Amino acid sequence: MDDLWIILGLEATQDISAIKRAYAQKTKTCHPEENPQEFMKLRKAYQTALAYAEKDTGNTGSFTNTAVETSIDITSDSDDDKEAEDNGWTLSGNPKQQLGENPYADHEAIQSFLTLYTGKQRKDQKRWLDYFTSDAFLNAAWDWRFTALLLEHITRLEGEYPVNREFLIGLCVAYQFTVSRAVYLNPDGSERTEFDFQMRPEARFDGQESVFEIAAKGPFPKRLKGNELAVFESFTEYHQLADMAEKGIWSEQEIGKCSEIIGCYVAGYITDKCQQRGDVDCERHPAGLRLITHFFRRDGLPEELYRIAWQKLDLETAVMGKAKILYGALRELVLKRLPQLSGQPKESFAKLRTDFTDYAVSTCKLHGENAQATEADIQKTDEFWAREDFQSALLNRRFVEEEMLHTWVNEDRCDYYLKKVIQFYKEHGTAPCAARVIARANEMLKMQEVADRIKQDRESAAARNAATLKSSPFFRHWLNTGFYQARDLESGRSLLEYLNQELPYLPEWSREFLEVTDETIFPKSFTYTLGADTVEVRFHLRYMAFFVNQNPVYRACLEWERVFELTDTDMFFFSLPVTATTYDHFQTVKTEILRRLEDTAAPKDSQSLIAACLAGQVCSLPLPGEAGLARDIDGKVPPESILPFEVFAEDTEHLYGCEWVEHSHALFLFEQLPIGRQILQNGVYDDVADARSAVALSRQILEETLSPPPIPTELLVYLPDAVYANPDFNVGCKDDRPVELSGEAVTRAKLAKLLMQFASDRLERLELSWNIAAPVGEELDYNTRRSLVFIKGGGGYACLYFDDFRAKSYALLKKPELYGKIKDNISLVAFRQSKLFHDVIHQGFSSIGRHLDVIFRQVSWPNNVDFMAGGIWDYAMNVFYGRSKYHLDKQLLGGFPMERAHNRLDAPFYFSFYPSSAACVDEQGDVEKMEIGTANKSKLQQTLIRFLKGDFCRLRMTWGTDAERREHIVLLQDSGRFVMAWIQEEKRTVQYHVADVKTYLDVEEKKYPKDTFQGRIIPAYLIHEGVTALRNALELLLAELDESDTVTGKFAEYAGENPVKERPYEVLWAELVSDTLANK
Repeated sequence: MDDLWIILGLEATQDISAIKRAYAQKTKTCHPEENPQEFMKLRKAYQTALAYAEKDTGNTGSFTNTAVETSIDITSDSDDDKEAEDNGWTLSGNPKQQLGENPYADHEAIQSFLTLYTGKQRKDQKRWLDYFTSDAFLNAAWDWRFTALLLEHITRLEGEYPVNREFLIGLCVAYQFTVSRAVYLNPDGSERTEFDFQMRPEARFDGQESVFEIAAKGPFPKRLKGNELAVFESFTEYHQLADMAEKGIWSEQEIGKCSEIIGCYVAGYITDKCQQRGDVDCERHPAGLRLITHFFRRDGLPEELYRIAWQKLDLETAVMGKAKILYGALRELVLKRLPQLSGQPKESFAKLRTDFTDYAVSTCKLHGENAQATEADIQKTDEFWAREDFQSALLNRRFVEEEMLHTWVNEDRCDYYLKKVIQFYKEHGTAPCAARVIARANEMLKMQEVADRIKQDRESAAARNAATLKSSPFFRHWLNTGFYQARDLESGRSLLEYLNQELPYLPEWSREFLEVTDETIFPKSFTYTLGADTVEVRFHLRYMAFFVNQNPVYRACLEWERVFELTDTDMFFFSLPVTATTYDHFQTVKTEILRRLEDTAAPKDSQSLIAACLAGQVCSLPLPGEAGLARDIDGKVPPESILPFEVFAEDTEHLYGCEWVEHSHALFLFEQLPIGRQILQNGVYDDVADARSAVALSRQILEETLSPPPIPTELLVYLPDAVYANPDFNVGCKDDRPVELSGEAVTRAKLAKLLMQFASDRLERLELSWNIAAPVGEELDYNTRRSLVFIKGGGGYACLYFDDFRAKSYALLKKPELYGKIKDNISLVAFRQSKLFHDVIHQGFSSIGRHLDVIFRQVSWPNNVDFMAGGIWDYAMNVFYGRSKYHLDKQLLGGFPMERAHNRLDAPFYFSFYPSSAACVDEQGDVEKMEIGTANKSKLQQTLIRFLKGDFCRLRMTWGTDAERREHIVLLQDSGRFVMAWIQEEKRTVQYHVADVKTYLDVEEKKYPKDTFQGRIIPAYLIHEGVTALRNALELLLAELDESDTVTGKFAEYAGENPVKERPYEVLWAELVSDTLANK
């Protein structure tokens, strides 16, 4: 039995907590997938140790003396002892078997589970979140005997009560795991289902197999979002807190982490309508707060944690109302531990903040300015530093976390102030967050140093004689253009990462150095001798080219031993990009480079990293005879064949390159960006057999990339009457502005330039429009046009054509030559605010550009663009819904503003789905209810028109019949003014359409214009003063009901009832919906 304590790294003990801590520590280095046999030994040792401890301490009657003495042999490798693993798990065995009576048989956690699981509220997600965050569940949850009993009950009940999705979501949230499922065909034709479970490492425990067995019985769980995702994050934080408590080590690092977690539960972050979806972590659910409260029920927590909770969560005021509901229990726990906190006034730093603002403004150092303090700065800093309230605040955790780790220590502070901060916290090493404040202050000093260096280098003259590595700006240029792939072999850090942070490329200086004029680059050439060879280095704007004896060099070819003999520092470093040796020389090469960097302008504190990265690039050859190189038929591949074989070309804005991989005969076209290399669309070329072919193909590709064929605007017989261009702010300059051209301002040169900007991703949308006659008998209140639209959305590109006369829209096929020739399911793909057929979404502009000649010939005349015209066009959307749907497609897909694409007020409404029911309320309060079916759809259309004319004060449309899962649109009217609300019962949200976006965006806290509407004061920006915009907003939502977030989620499109304090959901639902529903 002694072996088990050796495996656990413990002396023999009956302390169950110590055994669990030891096991948790060991599982971090002994993973079931990486070392399954050792993990099984560890696990058996853990189980046996627990049984031993529980036998003698009386924790459970489940184990007898015999059970301990005959415990499983922890060194056994027999198949009979193997069980399901803890991660990467598939259901390959049975959960652990219980010996004797289960101690949780009558436990509150089991009884509460059975009541809810078999009751009428078993599908109530909120009830399950309440259960999984209850004290009863949390006290039992991670004991394998509890999960085994849970599985036993669920298996017994699954005939009458199958595992439901709401329970399963709660299970995934609490136990921190995800499920993937695959169905396979057996040889006999039958199917088998296999499950794979992934659990967060910190959530692993010795009963997880039972949990996975339960999950395998239920439906496939949906991706977590909203409230469930927020509670999932809370369980993650709870595990982090519990892990720290189990270890019992409370250094400043642990205290700081706890403080950070507690800060996530301030009242401003708590909501029962969480919207986060995984990319934003800014909300917490009240159920998550219960986890924090449960954590504080533990014994042995340091007093500092209770003080942090008291201050951060403002528990002094949690004595009534919502604050008491949320924090009352936690307040009692804190006061039980530290009763002296009651009645203590909350420390205020308001006066200190105000005075610091005045000090900060007077000593501010703007980015790019010299951050060195002046005499006046030093005097003001010393005066502020001498204040007693400041000295006291520097030792207050709340002040440090809220101020010193944010705005009070940043790059705008003078260097003298930052050095004072560092000195203070070095002298007060036990102060809260001392190490973090010191690190932040040092980081700010480093940022100032980088900014100062950039300023000096940018202002340095770029003369010819500056081409020496003793020159700081030239050293910067050389390092940024010669070592794109350099990396420290030991730490793995890339040189590019360092350069971006501390020594970024300065294009202005480099252009001046190379005397770039009229977009023409004149490389600077330097020639030197290396033994019997002549080496030429040509410095380009963004890369370096090399020639040995006038022959171009595309991969490293100079031996380190020869380059090492060069005594001239510049020539030595100029040679490094094309120097190579085996990786076993790394330390020798690094040491030599570091020694020679002393004679350059390399920043002193970065020389070691630079040397390591340059040595990493040089030492890239394998050792002689090392395996893994041979692949050719003759089995002989020279070691240098694994080195990058690269050809570069550039213009003044871009650097492109081709890399040939010799052993796979593949060639890649890429753009070198500051963040790294990006393989271009269709940039992979196979079967490039040799170096000569690689060079020829690379030059051809690079020439085509830098000089694409001209846009054939001459094929447009008639230029557009109007052109609209919207910049892509995610790619282009933030200062770009939309372009609108009309009449004579539209020229072929401008049109070609805009098309090139779209092709290079500078534009998000480009529209070419021609005026046409309006359709006879259909009066439209906007100018009718034919429009060719190039547009981006959803990670793809589209070329769309809209014909207002015929009310038809078309889309350019991605591969017209394959249309109809490949059997494929016709599917729709999300694009902007709607969907397009998948075969009309392009991955880049190139597949659009190759058809521009045909497109321009067609759009020069009306009616030339049609389905399969020229073999290149497909319908953009379903063609059977007429003009009403066409106008919506123009907005949702084509990005047209409402003013140029909307329906007449008397036009029929388009419904993607008709509602289940509707109701209207007149001025007298009389309610007319309708169940919507085929027979009365026309009546609903008439009712909508009548509402817009002012015949009703309220109109409700409802989708779905199950309570708490329905969705409603509610329209309100008051004296010709309108408000629209969108209600989702499952999410418990009420959103209002924003009528005045500009005013809405100007709202500042309680300062916003208000107006009276139907007897209530509401924000004026929610009130539509006319019908057109309201009808348009309604139709856009009706068109995308199945994906309503694409419409309601648009920036500033919908908002809550009140920007300061909204009324509860139940109140709004009752006011808008309740009295008109037949079945509530």
